[in-house]
This record gives sequence, structure tokens and C-alpha cells, in this order.
Amino acid sequence: MLCPYCSFPRTSVQDTRPILQGTGVRRKRSCNKCKQRFITTEVAQANSLMVIKSNGGREAFESKKIEQAVYSAFKHRANPNYVARIVTNIVQRIEKNYLKSISSKDIVLIILRHLRKSDITAYIRFVAWNKDFDTLQQFIKACQPYTTDTEE
Repeated sequence: MLCPYCSFPRTSVQDTRPILQGTGVRRKRSCNKCKQRFITTEVAQANSLMVIKSNGGREAFESKKIEQAVYSAFKHRANPNYVARIVTNIVQRIEKNYLKSISSKDIVLIILRHLRKSDITAYIRFVAWNKDFDTLQQFIKACQPYTTDTEE
């Protein structure tokens, strides 16, 4: 592990703790040269799940992309630990139910279902980023069934 401060190749692990319901490890490290401290995380990856893109292309599934999308949708709206739990649930659901491949559309739908249950504003933000609308009415129509569900 390279030190992020001085790029020295040797670091010492000071503490190790499980994270993400046991699927990952958080390590506190210190550089053997500059003595700076930093934290690393390790997360277990599923076996070669492929994402089928809308253009027909294929790429390896990366949970980091889901994490970035969900954190963006929740920006300034929720506790990071709460958002991390949602991300973990989404990733675990995908890895459990899709062994070889999943379409990018299915990933979007799974994320939307979780966001709809969690926070309507995060849901609407995500809809705006991931669907194409030609008019404001199309956008309102896409969000309307979900906003009326939460008002009742």
C-alpha cells in the first residue's frame, strides 16, 4: 500500500475493523516514512458480474458507480451512514439476484425502488439524471405517482 502523502511503499496497519455487515474491512494505517495516518477500506467483490449497457456494450459491475450515484442523489439530505446502508442493500441485492449479467436499466430500477422508499427528493433527483424528458410535463408525469403515494 502506497502512502497517499509521500508515496512510500511501506505502511503499518494500526487497527482493523469489519464494515458493511462483514463484507468489508476498514484499516487505519500509518506510513513508515512520513508517519502520516490514513484509512483504507477493502470490500469483497462478487465473481465477474457484467453490466449490459443500453448501447449493447458490456463492462464489469462496479459498486463504486452505484455508491457515487446514490450519494449524489442524497447530497446534503441524509447521514452518510444511512446512505451507506442503502448502497450496501442495493449492491447486495444485485449480487444476490444476478449471477452473470444485469442490464443498466435493471440497475437504475433497483436504485429507484430503494430511493423511493427512503427519500422522495433523492428519488426525483435520480429520475432527473437517469431518464430522458422532452417536456416538463413528461418529468412531472414520471414523478407524480410517487409523490402522491407519500402524501397519503
